[in-house]
Parts: sequence; C-alpha cells; structure tokens
Amino acid sequence: MNWSKATAEAPTDCHFELIIFNFELEQSDLTSTPENQPEPIYNPPGLTALSYRIARHDDSLKRMKSGLHTQTIPPNQKDGSRPLGKLTASHNDDPAIAFLDGWAAVMEVLTFYQERIANEGFVNTATERLSLLELSRTVGYELAPGVAASTYLAFTIEESEDVPEIVQVPEGVTVESVPIADEDPQVFETVETLEMRGAWNLLQPHLPSEIVPQDISEDTVSIKLSGTETQLEEGEALLIVEEQVKSSE
Repeated sequence: MNWSKATAEAPTDCHFELIIFNFELEQSDLTSTPENQPEPIYNPPGLTALSYRIARHDDSLKRMKSGLHTQTIPPNQKDGSRPLGKLTASHNDDPAIAFLDGWAAVMEVLTFYQERIANEGFVNTATERLSLLELSRTVGYELAPGVAASTYLAFTIEESEDVPEIVQVPEGVTVESVPIADEDPQVFETVETLEMRGAWNLLQPHLPSEIVPQDISEDTVSIKLSGTETQLEEGEALLIVEEQVKSSE
C-alpha cells in the first residue's frame, strides 16, 4: 500500500483614564473629611477575581454632592474661587443634582468595565482566551494551535497502461471516512506530498527461501527459533543441547 498521514479539519495592558470633575477623582480637590475619600481597595494574593471599582453609583453621587461647595476654579488651587459654595440644592429633582446623578451613573458603568479589564491583566483572574494570549506574548510565548485528529491512509493505484508509473498525490487532498449508522463522515486532509507506484499496491513480506543453519558458540547472544508458537516468555532460561550423531559400526 502507498501510505500517507492525514489530519482532520480542525493582553496588552489596557485601561481607561477617566476624568469627571476634578473633585470626583482628584483627592487634592476634596476636603479632608473621611466621607469624601474613596474606600481603599486591597486585594490579597491568590484571588480568582480582583476588586478594582473605585466607586459605585451611590458613593460617586455622595462624594460629588459633598464636594460641590469646596470645588475651586481653576481646579487644584487653594486660592481659587468657589462659585458653588452657596449652592443649597440637595433634592434629586434639582437640575444641578440631576446632572451629578447622571455622571454617577456613568461612573457606575465605566468602573464596572474598568474592573473587568483589570482582571484580564493577570493570569489567575483572566477569563478571556485573548487575555491569556496577550499575557503570554509579553514574555515571548505563543499559544500552541489545537491538535487535530489524525489517521493513516492507504492509497491503491490503478494498474493500467494509461496510469504513469509514478503518481504524485499533493498535500491537502481531501478524504472522507465511511460512516457507520447514525454517524457523519469525517473529513481528513493529507499533510504531505506522497509519491505512489502501482508496484507498491501490495507489498509482500520477505520470505527466506531456505533455513540457514546457525553457528552457536559460547559468544552467541541471540538465536532464531522456528515457528511462532514457542510459548516462551520473557526471562525464561533455555538449554541448548548439541545433537549427537550416532556412529555406525
């Protein structure tokens, strides 16, 4: 047979830089009271998910409302003016508070996805395959491709005068398996170019024409036995007795 092997068909660091009101993210613009400061985030080693959200909707709205009276213009300057220092609105139906409530909702969404992105930056917490691929690339590794199913194919060449002596089967030839009941045929492709000959359709094993006597001596380390049903097992000892020829009187 002409044999060939075939196979079946088979993170970069990311972050959001968010600036919504200087008194929202810049602690220097907030008062020193604890209620205006975001809670510190601590993630011990070995976690399967990181906590990375700097604030939820209610926390963001509370900090922005408490920082209205201390916000300076221009920002980050202690001697700047505070145009909202006399603002007394506190109800949610007030346009100023509704404006802050809208930005608090934006913070809720953006910090949610920021936390998801932060988790994708570490091997233990990443959930996306692409994240693991990009993390591996930072140290020079690439994910290995999936291994397809493989089998060996036997080709038979038609022997006739019209068929050349040597036939080339190119790489990528499609072959389908013959399915049994309730199964679909499996598609395979050859993975290498194969040279085939009609004379190789049926390869006969080499059969010696005669048994060649063996010379056995003290230095012999292997011998050949006649037949296949010797019932010998590994480790068994053999006693070799020299045949004695009776002399004629």
